[in-house]
Amino acid sequence: MTYYIRVLYNIIEGYLHNKQNQNINETRWFSRAGLSDIDMFMHMNNASYFRVAEYARWAWTYESVLGKIMKERNVYPLVTLVSARYRRPIRLWQKYEIRSRMIDINDKAMHIQQNFYVGKSNSFAASILLKVPLLRKSDNTTIN
Repeated sequence: MTYYIRVLYNIIEGYLHNKQNQNINETRWFSRAGLSDIDMFMHMNNASYFRVAEYARWAWTYESVLGKIMKERNVYPLVTLVSARYRRPIRLWQKYEIRSRMIDINDKAMHIQQNFYVGKSNSFAASILLKVPLLRKSDNTTIN
């Protein structure tokens, strides 16, 4: 249940920070590693990286013009490929930042990069690359 509440919160947050009709190069999303994110080694679990990256993507989608385009064209995103690289752990209660940006878009899919940074020095912690085609809601086919 908390997942859906956080997704809704991030969509609303994206709408509130909406840059009207602008293509945003990069958005920043901040959070702190909590008890539900931590594994037995007291750092963020690998699956938690993907969950919080999704929250950041929802905020990014509706902060940029992409959310408006998806609504107008009646399409939705579907993550089909994910690649993660971990470099530095995120510890319990440690604040981190996720920077999301679209690195490519073609007739098949969008390619999105999300980088995690920790600490006051903004040290690189992890990177997630995604392939995200847009599907029509009417027949679940790609819009190429």
